[in-house]
Amino acid sequence: MADETAPALAIEGGPRAHPESWAMRPSVAPATDDSPVRVLEAEFAAGLGLDPSAVIALASAADARRWALQVAVPGRTELVLPALGATAWVSAAQGAGLTVVPAETDSDTAAISARGFSTAASP
Repeated sequence: MADETAPALAIEGGPRAHPESWAMRPSVAPATDDSPVRVLEAEFAAGLGLDPSAVIALASAADARRWALQVAVPGRTELVLPALGATAWVSAAQGAGLTVVPAETDSDTAAISARGFSTAASP
């Protein structure tokens, strides 16, 4: 049953829902810098009050995980990860050349349990 007190829709001759004109789309031009990625890194670092060398722009989250593992675990060959739910980290570890060792997870937290880590970890 139609609501007799509701105003008519715009398609039926009623008022427009957005009577003002829409904002113009900003113009976008190609970058003229030699390295727009370096400019982005420098501006991001400046916004955080960091040295520009402290910021690295990567193409994806997968690249970031792979790079983080290569830096965080140099010289290591194995990485203990939860047996469930760590698919992205498993892919990153394999991309970084690490062997993934699955560990038992705690049923309440889905994190690696102490028993799972002690069982999976090698010297």
